[in-house]
Amino acid sequence: MNRNALYIVAIVLLSLFITTGCKRIASLARPGGEEVTAAETVAPADPSPTIPAVTLTRETAPQPGSTATTLPTPEDGSNVIQMSDEEIIGLATVELAEPSPTIVTVTLTSEAAPQTSPTPTSVATTLVLEETVAMVCQEPPQAFNLFEALGIRRVSNLQFESEDLLTFGGWTDRSEPLVLPRTPEPTPESLTFPNSSFRILLVGGQLDLARGELGLRSLDVAAPLSNPCGETCPLEVLGQSPNGEWQLLQVNDWLREQMGLWLVSAETAIRLVPYVPAYPRWQWADDSSLLWLSYYFEDSGGETLVIPLDNPSVIHEFQFGGLLDPVMYWSDYSPLDNTAFVVPAPEMGHEDTEQVFTIDLENDPEKANGVWNIPGIASVAWNEATQSIVAQVVTDNGIKFQELPGGLSWTIPNETLTSLFPSFISAADDLPNGISAAGDWAISSSGESLVLLPQPAVIWVFHCVPAA
Repeated sequence: MNRNALYIVAIVLLSLFITTGCKRIASLARPGGEEVTAAETVAPADPSPTIPAVTLTRETAPQPGSTATTLPTPEDGSNVIQMSDEEIIGLATVELAEPSPTIVTVTLTSEAAPQTSPTPTSVATTLVLEETVAMVCQEPPQAFNLFEALGIRRVSNLQFESEDLLTFGGWTDRSEPLVLPRTPEPTPESLTFPNSSFRILLVGGQLDLARGELGLRSLDVAAPLSNPCGETCPLEVLGQSPNGEWQLLQVNDWLREQMGLWLVSAETAIRLVPYVPAYPRWQWADDSSLLWLSYYFEDSGGETLVIPLDNPSVIHEFQFGGLLDPVMYWSDYSPLDNTAFVVPAPEMGHEDTEQVFTIDLENDPEKANGVWNIPGIASVAWNEATQSIVAQVVTDNGIKFQELPGGLSWTIPNETLTSLFPSFISAADDLPNGISAAGDWAISSSGESLVLLPQPAVIWVFHCVPAA
């Protein structure tokens, strides 16, 4: 191509840029109106109000071996803009917006809590696990491959809806976007956060145990309360608070200044993570007082965010070796009483790997308020059907799942494990970190079904009976 041709191409591209225009926008839509269910469905929307969409600036105290970093905030004058789009896109259920009065702008900031000390002030005590009922899971499990059946690569939020119905969220590959941003991408020099987001999409799935059938289902979420893009964009509702006043949204395949995870209400949009992380985990408090969010960074490390929903401008942020660092420690959260349960992750240099820390997230999330010694403990997880925290414990007799601080227990004996793993000798020798190392399991309310995830997209269903 000669110089004149290059010059003509440059003029055409410049004209297109001027015609398109460049403006960073962020606004919210409101609920109400007709409901549409479809993957990337385009539907006309009514006028929306002027609302605040805020990217939080976190002032995190420097950690050992690290430097303090600040996430970028919107430019002056860009926090508020009138949304004039004629379409909204939803990858879950989309509800068309109706007019509402103008909303006053609110500027939000977050305050990162000091990192939790690995050792609380209280002395560790050995917890004697008292069993009210002991169940044994003797028979080999039924196995279901979610990737082969549903295209799901990793399971999220595994729980029993009833004795015969297991539900879950599943992360799948995204299809190519149907729409592109109306505003051009900012220059790379203006961006300090990761260049790319993980191209993942959350879908709902279920397993009918009575029929042994896998299938897809709608996510248990309502229409988006807000649209932080300010224009048509791939917007998904990942979850919502029990009272329906808050939602966790994901924006992907869009401008990097707007992609990420958002906490939204009908009045406010708060950007929690400035990109879409791989397979985040979250949990809402039963009384809608708190959001627990954990995810991994793009390169290495991760963090946990604890967000009080009565004052979401204050975000407690934990990373770099604190007890809620998802790399150094494995944890789960009880939405019943806002307590986190934490165990040291294996092979991370911990001197004592048989401790369980408890943290009162509602009153003092900055430190542990108790610690137990539990020999053989591998991980902990919240079980929705029994409304209890269940620990996975490696014993001489097999793998045990035990309610904390005591209650029901379920044991998969060594004899059963021998049929599942080649060259198996004992749980202590071959499964020192348990079967579902990261804490992915669910137990039915009767205790007769135990479901594990030995792999991110493989489900094992054990039938359990009272021990003789």
